[in-house]
Amino acid sequence: MESTRTPSRSKTPWDDADETSLSPLEIYLRDKYKDHFNEHHPMLSETDEYKYLNSIPVTKCRLCGSLNIVKNGYTKGNLTRYLCKDCHHTFVITTRTIFENHKLPIEEWIEFCLNLFGFGSTSLTS
Repeated sequence: MESTRTPSRSKTPWDDADETSLSPLEIYLRDKYKDHFNEHHPMLSETDEYKYLNSIPVTKCRLCGSLNIVKNGYTKGNLTRYLCKDCHHTFVITTRTIFENHKLPIEEWIEFCLNLFGFGSTSLTS
């Protein structure tokens, strides 16, 4: 069965190429794109966002609704991982929310929504 994952937005056409086969322009574009991407998409562990998310109490399984859950370590982004003893799935606080697998920090989503619903100018959302 083929993977249905979407390709990473952090990849460039030159990531897998041999460094010696790339032109100076291709190297420059690859490096600048990587720098820009990393600046605008920090890991959760590099922000305080994981602290906020971990402070939200989790009382039931995000998948089956069971109350029989236990903490089960941390993700690489420092989010608390939970294990449901009934359905045996692991999940984090963002599982089955609009923030699951998000690419933008939650603070940017909040700012976007405030601008959108606050009837601000559409130029504020770019």
